[in-house]
Amino acid sequence: GEAAYSMMRRFGVGITTGDLKKVPIGLNARSEEYDYDGDSVHDKMEEALGTDMYDDDSDGDGFDDGTEVLNGFDPRGTGRLPLDTAFAAKQKGKILLQVESRGEAWYINPKDGRRYYMKDGESAYQIMRFLSLGVKDSDLEEIEEGVE
Repeated sequence: GEAAYSMMRRFGVGITTGDLKKVPIGLNARSEEYDYDGDSVHDKMEEALGTDMYDDDSDGDGFDDGTEVLNGFDPRGTGRLPLDTAFAAKQKGKILLQVESRGEAWYINPKDGRRYYMKDGESAYQIMRFLSLGVKDSDLEEIEEGVE
């Protein structure tokens, strides 16, 4: 976990909050994170998104935060999130660091183009384990090793 988190911090690419909002949010169903309000958005993700971890419907519109997130709506207010599918597609497979906030780390899943929050080493490991594409040893041998 810690090695994954360290690599993520080292090799991540900075992104503004405005550009990050263009990438749809993903929820990891396999996450072992705590979800106090039961809205399918774990507490640390709620912290990163600015939603209320004690209220399943942060904006009080009748739809729980998880439903809004998965359907592209803003769980903190009215309307849809400013998603840009072309921009999001260019980010697939990257680790993005939210530079205008607290450096939150997000992995952009190459399969669904959604961003997944990596709050720490353990969550980074879980996300990479379940969502990354993986690589065969023979392909890995073709990549030059980096040195520090």
